[in-house]
Amino acid sequence: MKTTTDHLKQAFSDSFRSPSPTNRAKPFWSWNHDLNADELKNQIQQLKEMGISGALVHSRSGLITPYLEKEWFDLVNEICEEALAQDFTLWIYDEDRWPSGTAGGIVTKDPANRQKRLSMTAVPAESFEFKENQIAVFSVQFADGQIERFERIEPFQPLEKGSTILAFELLVMPCTDWYNGGAYLDTLSHESVKAFINSTHRKYAEHCGQYFGNPITSVFTDEPHHESVLAPTIFSVQNNSSEEGKTYELPWTTALPAFFEEKYGYDLLDQLPLVIFDRTGQCANRVRHDFHDCITHLFTDAYAKQVSDWAKEHGLIDTGHIFWESPLNKMASYVGSMLRYMEHMQMPGVDILSTTAVFTDGRNEYDSVKQCASVANQFRKTHILSETYACCGWEFTPEDMKRLGDWQAVLGVNCRCQSCFAYTTANDGKRDFPPSYFHVPWKKTFARIEDYYARINAFISLGQPLRKILVLHPNETMWQHIKADWTETEEYKPVETAYEQLLQWLLEEQMDFDYGDEEIIARRGKVNGTAFEIAQASYHCVIVPDLLTLRESTQNLLQEFRDQGGTVIFTGRIPTHVQGEPSVLPEELAGRCTCTAHTKGEIIPALSEFKAITVTSDQPAESLLCSCRDDDENSYLVVHNTDRNRKLQNIRISLPCSHSAAAVFEADPFTGEQHPVPADTNSDSISIPVDLEPLELKLFRITPGEADVPERPRPIPSGAESCKLVSIERDNANILVLDAADICIDSQPWKKEYLYNADIEIRSRMGWARRRFNMRQPWADPDWHGPQSIPVTLRFQVRFDTIPETLHLAMETPERFDIRINSVPLTGNPDGSLMDHSLKTVPVDTGCLTEGLNTIEMNIDYRKSDGLENICLLGDFNVTLEESEARISAPSVLPAHADLTASGNPFFCGSATYCYTLTAPSHDKAVLSLPQWDGAACSIKINGEPAGDIAFKPYTLELGNRLTDGENRIEITLSSTARNLFGPFHCATPFRGEGWTDPRDYTCPEFSPSNEYTLIPFGITEAPDVHFFNNERN
Repeated sequence: MKTTTDHLKQAFSDSFRSPSPTNRAKPFWSWNHDLNADELKNQIQQLKEMGISGALVHSRSGLITPYLEKEWFDLVNEICEEALAQDFTLWIYDEDRWPSGTAGGIVTKDPANRQKRLSMTAVPAESFEFKENQIAVFSVQFADGQIERFERIEPFQPLEKGSTILAFELLVMPCTDWYNGGAYLDTLSHESVKAFINSTHRKYAEHCGQYFGNPITSVFTDEPHHESVLAPTIFSVQNNSSEEGKTYELPWTTALPAFFEEKYGYDLLDQLPLVIFDRTGQCANRVRHDFHDCITHLFTDAYAKQVSDWAKEHGLIDTGHIFWESPLNKMASYVGSMLRYMEHMQMPGVDILSTTAVFTDGRNEYDSVKQCASVANQFRKTHILSETYACCGWEFTPEDMKRLGDWQAVLGVNCRCQSCFAYTTANDGKRDFPPSYFHVPWKKTFARIEDYYARINAFISLGQPLRKILVLHPNETMWQHIKADWTETEEYKPVETAYEQLLQWLLEEQMDFDYGDEEIIARRGKVNGTAFEIAQASYHCVIVPDLLTLRESTQNLLQEFRDQGGTVIFTGRIPTHVQGEPSVLPEELAGRCTCTAHTKGEIIPALSEFKAITVTSDQPAESLLCSCRDDDENSYLVVHNTDRNRKLQNIRISLPCSHSAAAVFEADPFTGEQHPVPADTNSDSISIPVDLEPLELKLFRITPGEADVPERPRPIPSGAESCKLVSIERDNANILVLDAADICIDSQPWKKEYLYNADIEIRSRMGWARRRFNMRQPWADPDWHGPQSIPVTLRFQVRFDTIPETLHLAMETPERFDIRINSVPLTGNPDGSLMDHSLKTVPVDTGCLTEGLNTIEMNIDYRKSDGLENICLLGDFNVTLEESEARISAPSVLPAHADLTASGNPFFCGSATYCYTLTAPSHDKAVLSLPQWDGAACSIKINGEPAGDIAFKPYTLELGNRLTDGENRIEITLSSTARNLFGPFHCATPFRGEGWTDPRDYTCPEFSPSNEYTLIPFGITEAPDVHFFNNERN
């Protein structure tokens, strides 16, 4: 008879092996063109085949279908019906592009709803003039940039000679094309946010409300903010080099002064200079604290709470993320407190963009996820979302995806929102913060990755985090550093550095923790004996990091916590202020607590008794990330080696365990299988031996009871054989990309130029904005389909050393061009596509070609809705790039174990199959190893049967019993990325950071024959080996 525990174990096994659709990704589905319902339905099927169970309907740059109009909602409803039929979930993205708040500019057509700033200008009294729109004016005496004294003066009051006049006036954000002729929203205004909700969310309810709950389950809001405090913005006037004449700006809303006086008990307008400047001899003040606290409250209450409340009222989950979760200075300046905002979200989220967690300046993205995870733990939110994988470039691979996703999973992310799956790569779709995952040659590998993360997400959603340590978040100390010239002086840097170091040190020592926001602590914090509680989370140690100021409420709770026997540890400097005002109270409290220097060597030992996970190793283990969760019976351990090159061996991980007998099972997220592993148990802990390959992640479930750990046969290496190459075949046509041409615009002189640059020139001549991600959306441009045009002729020259048997021309909108090859009209109709339905292939009559130089001439009456994009020739040939021309020659045998890109395939996009033979000896186990290769993923067949994939380190595949004794045939199909097809090829702008690609990278220099193409290698460059093992025999 099965016990309840047995049923629970079986339920876990079933849910892990076949995880629920709720554990699968919900990516951005970018609707970015003239939408067709049949194509959208086809894309749902593609998403399902790629292992994805839902998607966000996301209006994106390039959208032609009118946003939030009848046609839009009719399409959404038709797709909802398809989603119901496909058991597919849809989420609403609540904006046209981003940031959320304007309904594509509709809301901010009303100036009352536009973002506002309070601008302060400093000028000498002798040159000052009163103006009617000035909200407040002050006469100030400065000494070394600090205020000696100030006085608010009335209009036209006589001015003190030699003083500086600070004049504050209201600015309203100017309109821009990014907001389709509107501006950003006043996110501090409840009325303006209500207007946004009425224009977007309410419209969805009116038109699609019958689908709320199924298939529409969530609404996503993206990058709301209140703009920066005292940092350059779109409003800004260039600052001068002294206090006098400078312009500074503060976030503002009309109701702010009245609300401020009601909340804080004094008139902010009388104290405005102290928001920006320090008094003589001081470094902080109460007014600055209260101002930041006020705008943070208005932002979270007006925007976060209202959007969340609407979602809850309509049975939807609200999710998304703010603008600038990291670094600390940006977050504090643009939103005030990430933790306070995320408190309102049912599914708090972050965005992790680019291919790396750690940037070249040492800053990392771990803190974004840790803040989200902290709120989720404190308020028992079951899911944490990450918008991720954008800006990674077309060279992004499955291994990059895993490397970026694994550390997020360890820190708590259990809902991945990939950015993005684009409806089309047409026009700027291919340059819109790539890649688009519909359009990668390795998409067949996608389902394996999604199964892997669905299982991880199911695993890390069980139980509650095991965290005993609370770290006070330093955002309110950062507020005090946001003052005049703060972005230039960088006096905030020590605070930010200390914050990042403490985070890194704790994670390196496997000390999990939460952040605590002081305002949340004031409302939801309490002391319960030796436990410091925030909402539903409980901690046994509070770290006061390198802070300048504490809240009075925090000071009092810490005092009570210490009095009850709780542990408070001050690291680094002791706060010298309470709510911005000088105070000795923190120092007096610190005298009764543990104090350390801000060094890893002092902080970590002071926390030893609160360490839930202990790692012992004979080698450094700083690259080991760990997290543990508990429920009533089980513990769930996640471990990950973040090092790209170094293996972690012979590590023992110990964690609390109250069971008299406990079994440990390793759960494999790739296969869904579980197997028992050996472990040592004592009275209160369990110790598990672990080895981790570079970038490997493992899952362990600790459960009561005993498990027989079968004695596995010990494999003894018996030799290795190198595979013998038989042939290499491209599985797709080769490609020649033509990105430059001789161009004649409106009968002007011919010149050779990149098509990207020529397109900009054409649109400039016509007075049209250049085509790029931040142009006015086509749906919002009344002239988009206008008749105005300009004649343009393109001439491409290609040398053919031999004429291929078949040839195709691939291009966007071939129907808009008159195309002639050597003066012969191209009359064929599109018969297929290349990577995307917009990149149509048209057959070329090879009878019009000659050996030698050939001319492709294309004429168009270019309209505003047109664009010049690269064209491609497809066929069985080799490509040579020369300074003056491109050359096509007869196909040659692909070279063995070489870079195929440099061997006649510079723009190839697809896959190549390598066929090998191998003579296998008698064996019990065989492992295929692929030591050197460039590409995205490898699919393996053994003797014609699928055997698995190789995409991740250590680039090996266990072959089971697939090899027979004697000769075998091994086929390795290597998929490329789309980088050498979609570019960028000629980056004219400086590289801005590791692993980051955005539309600016496609900016081309002026054409020159000597400009080289930036391409990436592709191919298996070293023969694979098969390692054989025989089991140890008694």
